[in-house]
Amino acid sequence: MLGGSAYLMGGEPAPLADGTPASVFLQRDLSASAPAADDAATGPPAGWSLTGEPDFTPDGALTAAQLATLRSEGWTCPELRELGYHLVWARGGVLAGVNIVELRLTDGRHFATILEQHGSLPGPSGAPGDASQASPPAPVNVLTGRSAASDGFTTEAVPAGGVLWVNHASPFAAIYQAGDATFTYVSDQAAEQADDGVAALVRAGTLPPDAAAGDAAATDAGHNVTARLERGMGRILELLAP
Repeated sequence: MLGGSAYLMGGEPAPLADGTPASVFLQRDLSASAPAADDAATGPPAGWSLTGEPDFTPDGALTAAQLATLRSEGWTCPELRELGYHLVWARGGVLAGVNIVELRLTDGRHFATILEQHGSLPGPSGAPGDASQASPPAPVNVLTGRSAASDGFTTEAVPAGGVLWVNHASPFAAIYQAGDATFTYVSDQAAEQADDGVAALVRAGTLPPDAAAGDAAATDAGHNVTARLERGMGRILELLAP
C-alpha cells in the first residue's frame, strides 16, 4: 500500500530547481569558515571545506527523506550505484549564495565525493566562471574558489553533451556542467579507474532529456520508476512531518 501510494503521489514530473533555498540547506555562507583561496584579494569565494574523513558523519547530515525531497525538486544526488558505490552521508550548505549538496560514497575499498551545485559561483572578477578563457569558459572550482583552468583542469569531450573539465593529478578530480547544474567529482582512485566514475556521473541523469535518448529502454524504465517512487515517498514524508 505504501509503495502504491508513493508511486501515485510521485507521478508528476520533478520540477527543475529554481534557486529557491530548500529547507535542507544551512542558510549561512560556508565561505566564512572555509579556507581562503590564494587569490582571495581579487574577490572569488573561498573554497568548499570537505568535512573530516569520508567515514565521519558530520552534524546535520541529510536523511534519506531529505534526499528524496531534493530529488523531487530537481536535484540529481548521484550515488554511482552501478559502480558498486553506496552513500556514506550527505550534507547541504550554501557557498557565496549558491546551494550545494555534498555526497560521500564508498564501494568498500575506495571513497568518492560528489558536490552538486545549481547556479554559478562568482569568479575573481565577480562574474560567473572565468570570462578570460576561450569557449567554453572555465567554471569556478568549488574546492578552491579559483577557476578550474588555473587549478590545472583541462577540457575533455563529452559526446552526449555538457562540458567536462578534468584534473588527472592526485587526487583525481573532474567538474561536469550540464545546464544549470555543476558536479564536482573527487576520487582516491588512480585516473585510469576514476574515469569510470566520471562516465557514470554523466549518465546519472545530468544530461538534457534529448541527450539521454540513446539509453536502453529497460534502463530508462527502471530509472523512471525508481525516481517516481522516491518523489512520492518524499512527498508522503513531507505530509507526515510535524
